[in-house]
Amino acid sequence: MWHGDTIVREIPDNFIVIPNAKIVSSTFKNYSFPDREMLVLVTVGVSYDSDLETVEAVTLEVASEIMNEVAGGVSEYQPFMRYEEFDYFSINCTVYLRVKEYLDRLIVRHEFIKRLHKRYQREGIKITFPIKTVYIPETSGKNNSFKRV
Repeated sequence: MWHGDTIVREIPDNFIVIPNAKIVSSTFKNYSFPDREMLVLVTVGVSYDSDLETVEAVTLEVASEIMNEVAGGVSEYQPFMRYEEFDYFSINCTVYLRVKEYLDRLIVRHEFIKRLHKRYQREGIKITFPIKTVYIPETSGKNNSFKRV
């Protein structure tokens, strides 16, 4: 094929041709060395009205189910989460899952998000989204004020 070049196959079967001189002078990320297992991080934002103890318990219960039931999850791994910030519209946390190899992260993350969303709905836990408050000038006679909508 190409002599003096390294060929890498991407997940969707595209080939990347890299001159060996570039590889020698570059750094890159190897997802399977020294171990194929890896962490998968999923960020979740919940409403400020949420009971954070309940959110944590429900989230970790779903995460444990995923580790035990979804192919590619590491069943011996104990998932955990950490609250990280008070954001504009939500309190954000990161959930840490573990998969057997790089491609497993796709189905594990997919199933976790689906199941967590369904469980949050059942528990009444709200996943927030950005909301803007709009003020429209109200002209009633002499008094100019703003009406919140």
